[in-house]
Amino acid sequence: MSEEAARNFCEKSTEPYSISIEDFAKIVQTYIKRKGNNHHVVFLVDEIGQYIADDSKLMLNLQTVTEDLGTACKGKAWVIVTSQQDIDSVTKTKGNDFSKIQGVLTQDFLFLLLMQTRLLKSVFLKKMK
Repeated sequence: MSEEAARNFCEKSTEPYSISIEDFAKIVQTYIKRKGNNHHVVFLVDEIGQYIADDSKLMLNLQTVTEDLGTACKGKAWVIVTSQQDIDSVTKTKGNDFSKIQGVLTQDFLFLLLMQTRLLKSVFLKKMK
């Protein structure tokens, strides 16, 4: 890549970029198909509680992204999120809590693993040995 091309890329990367959830799912679906039948994609979102905070619309966005990826990619795209607090305590806002969304998601493709910090430390230490 030339210096001018790199500079151009950096300048354009600061411009706002917008994509619909449906279009994103289609892009991921196309990518997975192009990679072959045995390919999977994992999206890891660290500290989802900080992203969602007290905005239930953001939780609904996460639900829509996860559902659209599950439908378009037929289980070959996974969304994994982490949070220091349990999701219910982070997202209890305006009468909506994660359990409503969780009920929809767990039926198809979402598994929840709630671990306390001391248990996480134990798991990581065992894996590091």
